Parts: sequence; structure tokens; C-alpha cells
Amino acid sequence: MIVYTYDENGFYSGQHVCQTNPVGGGFLYPARYLLDQPENISGKVAKHENGKWVYVNNYVGSEIWNVDDGIKRICPTREVPNGFTTDPKPPDPWYIYRNGNWIIDEERRKAVTNSIIELQLRELDIKRIRAVAEISDDDTGASVKQEAKAKIKTLNAEADNLRKQMIK
Repeated sequence: MIVYTYDENGFYSGQHVCQTNPVGGGFLYPARYLLDQPENISGKVAKHENGKWVYVNNYVGSEIWNVDDGIKRICPTREVPNGFTTDPKPPDPWYIYRNGNWIIDEERRKAVTNSIIELQLRELDIKRIRAVAEISDDDTGASVKQEAKAKIKTLNAEADNLRKQMIK
């Protein structure tokens, strides 16, 4: 007689040929089995529940994402491990995983974006100081002073544009 066995977690583990019981007749059965053969369903694995086979997703070899760092991995188990999701992390670095979804961390995005803009504004300030120094230098020719004034005007416009990009 052939029976279909399952492991300690209820997952189908294979078929088993039962031996005849030499004492008293009948068959010798394994500890965990069902008489019904499970179906072979793509992407699913048979699992014993309440005396029958149910079919659950089989994630072995599937892409999963760590909910803490968003790094993609390949699932080594039938079920998605705690701390992982099958939902791909969006490529934007501002996403974090909260309450079952990837959401934008607005505070982090604002802080990082504004910090980058502040650094760019400081670089523009340094360039403007250099241009002002060229204008103030008595040894600088008129054409160089004109170029420096035009440069300051361009740098001021760049700074205004950056300030508009800051997140409030």
C-alpha cells in the first residue's frame, strides 16, 4: 500500500510503501501520512491541514526583500521568513517598509535633500566670495571685473534655484 507522508511542519515529503505487518496483518504506517496523493500545482506546495492536503505558496528560489535594508535575496524556504516581503522595494532610496507596505520616509528624504542643497549653497558662496574678491582687487582689469559681476549674477540665480528646491 502506498501512502503520502508529510514532515513535522505538515509539508508533503513524499510517498511511502507500507510494509505488511507480520504480527496481526494489515500494514505498518509511518507517523505522518495521508492516503490521498497530493496534486502537483506549479508554485504551490502541499501541506497537511485537518486531515487533507491544502496548497500554499512555495517561495523557494523566489525573490524576497529584507524589510530593514531593502536588499533583495533569494528565498531559501517554502515560506517567506519573518523580516522579509515578496513586494519589491522601489528603487527610490527614500522608501522604508511600514505596516506591510513600502512608503516614502518623508523626514529622511527632506533631511538628506536639504543637507545636499545646503552643501551646494556653501560651494556657491565660496565661488561668489572669490568673484567679489576679483572685483575688489585694484589690480584686476575692467574686463575681468565685468566677467566677475556676470559670474556673481549667474551664481545668485543658481542659489535662488537651489533654495526653491529645498523641502519645507
